[in-house]
Amino acid sequence: MLQDILKETYGIFVYQEQVMQAAQIIAGYSLGEADLLRRAMGKKIQAEMDVQRKRFVTGAAENGLNSDQANELFDLIDKFAGYGFNKSHAAAYALLAYQTAWLKAHHPHEFYAASMCFDMHQSDKLSIFVDDMKRLGVTVLGPAINKSRPNFSVEEQPESLLAVRYALAGLKNVDEKAMQSLVIERAQDGPFSSIEDFANRIDPHGLNKRQLESLASAGAFDDLEPNRAAIYDGADMILSVANSAADARESGQGGGNRQGGGCDACHQCGGPFHVVLSLLVCLWFAGLAPAKPLWCIGLQVGVNGLPHNQSCDEAACFGPACQPDVVMPEGSIDPARPDLPDQGQRVAGGGSVPQPFDLFLGGEVRKGGLGLTTQQR
Repeated sequence: MLQDILKETYGIFVYQEQVMQAAQIIAGYSLGEADLLRRAMGKKIQAEMDVQRKRFVTGAAENGLNSDQANELFDLIDKFAGYGFNKSHAAAYALLAYQTAWLKAHHPHEFYAASMCFDMHQSDKLSIFVDDMKRLGVTVLGPAINKSRPNFSVEEQPESLLAVRYALAGLKNVDEKAMQSLVIERAQDGPFSSIEDFANRIDPHGLNKRQLESLASAGAFDDLEPNRAAIYDGADMILSVANSAADARESGQGGGNRQGGGCDACHQCGGPFHVVLSLLVCLWFAGLAPAKPLWCIGLQVGVNGLPHNQSCDEAACFGPACQPDVVMPEGSIDPARPDLPDQGQRVAGGGSVPQPFDLFLGGEVRKGGLGLTTQQR
């Protein structure tokens, strides 16, 4: 009875039209009733399904099927309805699946970059893409203020190899328009040479503290300043310099130079720009700075600095680097650990510290949560 209906799909229900035809032939449904059956199966409303089952079994009995056979067939059709499409939709999905599978097989870097652009603001999906790229051996590079674009992009590496460069706007709390403005500035006047150069050149109106913190946490400034803690805690100072430089340019006091103005603003924090950043990192590691959430792209980071459910061996492919010891000033006291000696404390690396972007893929990191231990010198 079903051979003519299912022969093109090798005896398996694939299309919704096949369900409607089966109901017509086996149970004597009209076209309207068959459509109601299809809708009832799709909605999974039990009361409607009970009514349809009774109607189907009764109609099938009139065509020579016993109750057990009719109920078994109804269960089979009901199971299909959970994933079936009408024929026109199924054909379109099949074509799209074939095209994307071909792109993933032959042009994986472009495929992943385009797919991640589409889901750029959905952290859960981005983390799945990152894991999939790692599994297939596709290189993914962390965000870099002098190399990344607002969107995900494909970057050529030495020996004609390719890699996917993480998007600046793909980080949590980072605005795409602000990153577009930043990339335009970089294209016009060249790469940023330092954090001070960055602060003097950016447009502060579209950039805020949370965006700078997310960029620093993900390692976007590593090429300019490898110490992420200093950039994170120096976000307010960077914005202050940026605002001063912007005011100077607008008033004509910057001499028409995008890099002019704003340098003196560092002195209100107690010294030259790089010196203030160095002092800030001491506060960070001493535990004097308040705990702050460092959400980047959505993957949880455990207390050892590695993503949850990943061993050190799995994370090793990301190239973890050890953080040098940070020596604290004499007499410094960690308020979170008053029991420790107050002379010559230092923060030492507890194994591999999540310095590269890939080991700092998100999560909440608090004092002591960087895989670091405080010990006596």
